[in-house]
Amino acid sequence: MIYQLIIEDDEQHVAADDLELIDLERATSEALLGFREILADHIRNGRAFTIKAIHIADQLGGILATVTLGEALAGILALDCPGGEPL
Repeated sequence: MIYQLIIEDDEQHVAADDLELIDLERATSEALLGFREILADHIRNGRAFTIKAIHIADQLGGILATVTLGEALAGILALDCPGGEPL
């Protein structure tokens, strides 16, 4: 199946490349890894990171799943938001 990744940042939604993968679980895993790679690139280059989520959509644009920044950092960083809630 073909999945579309939609990157949500502070300013707009930007569609990324389409992925042809066997299932939604694999698409979610690819989005998670991509999220981490983009974040690492921004850190290495000292650029501000504004991505909030990567949405996984079907070919018609229907959102099937979402990977958030908190999910991308889970197990890597222990972050708390104001109010004590974890990211």
